[in-house]
Parts: sequence; structure tokens; C-alpha cells
Amino acid sequence: MVDYSNSLSILNFSLEPISQESKKKPLSSRYLFIFVGIGMFFFLMFSLFLYPNIISHYTQTNYYVNTIFNIISLMIALIIVIKIDRTVISNIKLMVILNSLMLIILFLFLFLEGIANFLISILLSGSLIIMYLNFYLLFAQITQITLKWEKVKTISNALSLSLVFYLIFIIMHILSTDWAYVLEILKGTGPFIVLIAGILFSITTIISIHIKTEKEGRINE
Repeated sequence: MVDYSNSLSILNFSLEPISQESKKKPLSSRYLFIFVGIGMFFFLMFSLFLYPNIISHYTQTNYYVNTIFNIISLMIALIIVIKIDRTVISNIKLMVILNSLMLIILFLFLFLEGIANFLISILLSGSLIIMYLNFYLLFAQITQITLKWEKVKTISNALSLSLVFYLIFIIMHILSTDWAYVLEILKGTGPFIVLIAGILFSITTIISIHIKTEKEGRINE
């Protein structure tokens, strides 16, 4: 009879019950913030940057010019991710500064209509670079798991939860604008909803960097 024990031993899983020590620890509840952040990224992209006519409408600038600015922002973000080491991008002080600038620009865009429109349009496209970097850090964090067989499942679950938060904000935003007659309480709150999404996006990015730094500190000990 052929002995299959050696061939089974090279597989990456065992037929024996998994011991308590080998089980992966449950994900920290802080990871929920990361899922929220990715959802806010989807919301901001859908609400603003995938529709440059919205930016053009509020800033009274050319649609095609804004589209070009957005494409340039994407290319710059990709170059940064490819050429610059992640440890540099994930510097918590740097990202706090960048995200603060992003929120200031978002506030100017949402609440100071008619003031330096073309400049705000350029700055808003520049803030898109920061948003892409935020998304890169958030997505990189959810891929840092120990069991490789769970990687696809983890990413799938994370994106599913992120879409839930995305849908919640999309529905609230629609009820505050196009369907404002459904819930009067949300009428005119669209800019505030977008700003809250930006704030959550920034906070969750900082939390993600903190989790990464904390994990690396434990490994180095």
C-alpha cells in the first residue's frame, strides 16, 4: 500500500484539530474604524471626485479642467506609493498634517462658495492625493494578517463592511439633497455629511497608522 503521510505533511494545513494556542486571535474592535474609513473613501469618491461636474458646479470652474486635475492627482498618488517607502508615508505626524490640510480644503469647498473658486478647485484636486494615500494605508492595514488562507476572506469581509458604511452615508446624502422632501430634518445637511465623512476618513487613517506602529513595537520588543 502506498504511504501518503509524507505527501500530506507538505500541505499547508493539518488534519488534526487546531490547538487553542494556534488559533488566531480575534481582530481588535479598532479594526472597525478601518472599515469605516474605507467606506468613507468610497463615499467621498462617489460624491465628489467621480463626478467632476459637482466640483465645477460649486466652484464655477471648467469641467474638463477639473477632470484633468483629478487624473494628475491619481498619477501623483501612484508615483508616491510606488517610489516612496511605506514607512515614510505612514509617519503619523506627517499624515496628521496632511489630513488637517485636506479637511481645511474640504471645508473651504463646502462652505465658502464663491471665494477663490479656481484656487479651491486646484487645492481640492491636491487633497485627492492625500485621500488616495489614506486609502492605501487603510487597505494595507487590513491585509496584514497572519493566516494566509484567511487573507481573501478577511479582505472580502472588510470590503463588505466598508460598503455598508458607504451605503449609509450615500443614503443620508441623497436624503439631504435629491430626496430632501422625504426627511425634512436632513434637508440642506449635505455639506455637513460630506465634511463628517472627511473627518471620519482622516481619524480612521490615523488610527490605522497607530495600530501599525503599535504592532511593530510589540514585534521589536
